[in-house]
Amino acid sequence: EPQAEEYERYGDPLLEALLAMHAERFDEARTGLEALLESATSPRYLWLEVGRARLLSEHVPEGKAALEAFLGSLDEGEASEARVAVNLTLARLADDDGQFEEAMRRFEAAVDAVPDDYRPYLAMGAFLRDKGHADEALEVLRTASELAKNAATDWRLLEELGLASEQAGKPKEAESFLEQVIEFFTSRQVMDFPPTTATALATLYEKDGRIDRAADMYRALSKGSDGANHAKYHYEAGRLLREINLDDEAHRMLTRAQALLSEDDTELRAQIDTLLQP
Repeated sequence: EPQAEEYERYGDPLLEALLAMHAERFDEARTGLEALLESATSPRYLWLEVGRARLLSEHVPEGKAALEAFLGSLDEGEASEARVAVNLTLARLADDDGQFEEAMRRFEAAVDAVPDDYRPYLAMGAFLRDKGHADEALEVLRTASELAKNAATDWRLLEELGLASEQAGKPKEAESFLEQVIEFFTSRQVMDFPPTTATALATLYEKDGRIDRAADMYRALSKGSDGANHAKYHYEAGRLLREINLDDEAHRMLTRAQALLSEDDTELRAQIDTLLQP
């Protein structure tokens, strides 16, 4: 309601700027919003829109300043969802600048805004895992898992738990979480698996000597929506099928991989050619 009341004060100029932003005319949107800002008294949510427009028009330092001004204008406990979104955006910007501690401070602020919501914990855990802090990531992600018990299944949380477990040297736990992601999709009759999950699971299966299961993952990926990597997936499936002496099927996968190669795939081409040699 406070947001709606503030936006109503700005009238048609705000609407026109927001429509420009929606139409991806970001510079036009930024100019319009900044004009409103010059004459606005006690702007609050206008700072949010200005920040978005500045970031989208690649005025990053100015956009960051606007988002910080928005957070500074809020009363304690107000606008929790917006507070979370802005802090997560600022965390990403800090990460882009190589500012790990500042990014963590922003993640913690997002968590504090909605302490019973698992999603900020998921974002923080994914960030820590990406930075190689597997044990810390697992601790945060387990908290997210506890908070998510009454929510609908979020396969991204299961994926992050699997990836962090693998990174922390817990392959069996990683397998279990990643298999739950696959089950999430197959139970909905969807065979287009997330590539990160499926490739990680294939790697774990191969290390465990379950070559047929690893090949199944790559075969599924070779039919999925990640078309840019289809040649790689066909190659990996063919390589693994040869290991378990399914030579005819391996040959089909490898020749298909060869047909999908681009001119730049010289390394993969050499690998395929080696396997196809009589």
